[in-house]
Amino acid sequence: MIGLQFFITFSFLLFSESVFAICIFSEINTCNPDTVNAHVSDLVVGNNSLRVSNLFSLNSDFYTLQGSITDPNGNVNPEAIQILKTAGVPLIRHSGAPNELRWNQCIGEPSKRPLQNVLTWRGPITCIFGVEEYDRLSQSINSTRRWYLANMMGFEFKESTSKLMAVNAANFASYTKRANKGTQIYWELGNELLDGAPKWSKEKYVTRVIEIANSIKSSDPQAEFVVPLMIFNTGWEKDYLGVDRFVVEKTRSLNPAYSVHTYYENKPEGLFVEEWVERIKKIEHQIRLAGVERPRIWVSEHARWPKGNPKVQDWKNNWYQTNNYDAVLHVSSYLMLLSQLESVEGAMWHALRGGPWNFIHVDGAKNLTPSGVALLFSFLNLDRENMDVLKLQTKERLNGLAITALRNRRTGQLHFWCANKTDKPIEVSISGDKLLLEGKVFDSRFIQGMTEEKSGVRLNIREQGMARVSTQTITIKVMPRSIYSIASRLKAL
Repeated sequence: MIGLQFFITFSFLLFSESVFAICIFSEINTCNPDTVNAHVSDLVVGNNSLRVSNLFSLNSDFYTLQGSITDPNGNVNPEAIQILKTAGVPLIRHSGAPNELRWNQCIGEPSKRPLQNVLTWRGPITCIFGVEEYDRLSQSINSTRRWYLANMMGFEFKESTSKLMAVNAANFASYTKRANKGTQIYWELGNELLDGAPKWSKEKYVTRVIEIANSIKSSDPQAEFVVPLMIFNTGWEKDYLGVDRFVVEKTRSLNPAYSVHTYYENKPEGLFVEEWVERIKKIEHQIRLAGVERPRIWVSEHARWPKGNPKVQDWKNNWYQTNNYDAVLHVSSYLMLLSQLESVEGAMWHALRGGPWNFIHVDGAKNLTPSGVALLFSFLNLDRENMDVLKLQTKERLNGLAITALRNRRTGQLHFWCANKTDKPIEVSISGDKLLLEGKVFDSRFIQGMTEEKSGVRLNIREQGMARVSTQTITIKVMPRSIYSIASRLKAL
């Protein structure tokens, strides 16, 4: 590990005593930084008070979760629950990939549930981690919301009629309303039906969306809907933005949010996170053109793609790339960039457990440890449910750098997150409106890299002393390949 040089200076208007806690997550050192000038204002980005917390949500696939972090009855291991709590996960999406899941075979006594054919790449499977088990897990992490996928397709890899699926969805919604009392329930209408294997036309898609959503609404008038959109062209559809505008125009009467899936960095799935952000901006524009004044978008699956193709036998050799330090850098950068988009309501990292992507690692002896991404979530877990993102503008293009400015609604304290994916330091100068930065003292600590050991991933934390500041500009030297969490807090009198 190359030694880390740490340098950071702050200066701003002095109105009261404060302490700034500086945390750094870094593994490399170099010099001669680029310079970025930023301005942060009092304007809050977005309308959802939970959107900062929502960015740290998870997707969950029942078939990879059950048996790995659950007992035979689907009860989640208490160690896994503690990892989720420490990471501050507010919401879990249930259940990811399969469209053809029979919800009524995911309830009742687990040992009596029948086998189902829901995955083309494996044989029949019993749904042990079902609706009731998901609800217990959600309660254990103090989540007041539930996120379900509505089966729009059919069963046993055969397409059923829209009428039959609407009745099935209404019964499911009626059950979840009774089982999940006092919770807000989101219904995502299908999984990758436009850009995945079913290859549905946009006309067929919206017809089913509307019929099934109305059927759910008849059982649960308070249900919230999420309509998946396309974010890339396919071999059968060459104008994803045109499809998205059509879908929004036809479904906007449902007052839904919209969702996309993004996997990044490595081919064949992976654009860079900056490219996905630009595409989400284009989708937001199409939603507005379709007549929606305030678009709401969820990234209901995202993660770093391991290099290569799942059909290639040695693809598993690259699975480590989903959770190594490069992945942690990309995930942090993506979340910070998403936080700046007015329309983004939240993001769900894939997955709690899911093939190459695992929020929680399980070894051969069934020992559980947090992954690199789980540790990142914990590192950035600073009272997120009370945070607002403040509007931040830069004069320069942020190549490999992401910055987020936040303010705590409860305390008024200011926070910054920075992620530098490049191999050189970047000096960031931030000015602010009015009285945004309260104080003149900060102390710091930093995490220097990530080390893998037999017992799991470890972060190297060091402490640094206090320093005094003055004048009106914050200057941060963001070290190479590093992630900063800068948190002000009132100094005790």
